[in-house]
Amino acid sequence: MPQYGGFISAIALLNDGLIIRRSTESDVYYYRYSFTIGEMFEIGHYNGRFPGGETEIINNMIYFHVSKIDINYDALANVLYGIDLEINELIEFSRSFVNYPFVQSYYQNGNLVSIKTVLENNIQTSYLELYNIRTDSSTLMSEFHFDRETRLGNIKLLHTTDNDILYILYDTRLSEQDEWEAKIRAYDKNMNHYRDINLDNVADYILRQRPLRFRIWGDYFFMVNASSESLIGRIEPNGEITPLHKGNLDRMLLRNIRSQANTQLLFQRESNNIVLLDTTTGAITEVALDLKDGYEILYVQTNGNNAFVSTMRYDHELSIWTYRQYLTTFPNNIANNNENSSVIITLEQTP
Repeated sequence: MPQYGGFISAIALLNDGLIIRRSTESDVYYYRYSFTIGEMFEIGHYNGRFPGGETEIINNMIYFHVSKIDINYDALANVLYGIDLEINELIEFSRSFVNYPFVQSYYQNGNLVSIKTVLENNIQTSYLELYNIRTDSSTLMSEFHFDRETRLGNIKLLHTTDNDILYILYDTRLSEQDEWEAKIRAYDKNMNHYRDINLDNVADYILRQRPLRFRIWGDYFFMVNASSESLIGRIEPNGEITPLHKGNLDRMLLRNIRSQANTQLLFQRESNNIVLLDTTTGAITEVALDLKDGYEILYVQTNGNNAFVSTMRYDHELSIWTYRQYLTTFPNNIANNNENSSVIITLEQTP
């Protein structure tokens, strides 16, 4: 395989290969890699330095948002892209202009739900946008308002979906006498209030730094913050969270709605440790991967059937990072650490 400049990462694990993203100083390129022939070809690229955010695979389309400067308007644009897996093409679906980058989208009931934020007259407004993937149209829903002068109101932090339930994490402070309080509110597929999740008994740990992302799988909760502290917990009937595991775990920014696996994989970067969470029983299994030659985990992708493990090692003699990837079945072989069934995938890249 030829050498490629820039940073290379796999953004989607398919049954027959990978979708690869390569970021350079001026452009972002997307490729499809075949396990069968061991080669990859370009799908498309765009000009800009901000790679795409979290991805959703819906039917045969991979959706993600990208933040980039629109030179025609000299403004920050958030662009919804798709990679059509049938024709191997990068497609632009929509473009909007907002004040804050890194818009994320999650699937719910035929829509991609994103939260976009604008600033006008010191009022920061975050609104829900529901993009219907069938009709190629958008609908605006409820809003969060925050007065940056009085420091009062609601600030949307993060959101995610689980099946057809939308979860929104937000900070609220409605009077000067109040302290800031983080809350999670859930909405069903008709955008009716579904339930609330109480973060009080875990806030001192997981919310002492800014939260980066969270996931909910049924009655199980995962969050990681800016200090790489992570929490796995069980959501009780009264909405409180019972901590089950604290550590330094992360999860790859990919979801495939076609494979709703009961086992969720979390990994610890720069180590050989992974954690498997059974979302039906709450059982947690810790596994130390047998990574050879001093390699450590960079990230792990899963698709319900397989796991793609990307590892890295610093070569002190050459003063460069080297990378090694392999594929194994999931969850059985990775849980049993059966390296004999792994297929080594070589994706070389230059520093």
